[in-house]
Amino acid sequence: MNDYRLFYYAEPSELKLENGLTEDDMDAYVGVNVEDSDDLINQIYNSRDYSQINNRYHLLKDSEPLTLISYAEQNLILAEAAERGWITGSSKDYYEA
Repeated sequence: MNDYRLFYYAEPSELKLENGLTEDDMDAYVGVNVEDSDDLINQIYNSRDYSQINNRYHLLKDSEPLTLISYAEQNLILAEAAERGWITGSSKDYYEA
């Protein structure tokens, strides 16, 4: 959606930078569809053609208050795991919680 905050929150794809795009180019940022199979996500990871969370959140731990995974995100992850059969419980219940 061409949201300029992307440059602050994410790192550009290593592969896109190697292929000549710059950090200020929206096309240098690549998302991963979490509905894809684990095999496909692993292929994307190995290709280095995806965007990570900006490293400042890992390197500057004391620079500002932050939450890497909130309670809501945790429940979304648990809902996805329940949907895939990795854990027991209702994906609907985890999602609604």
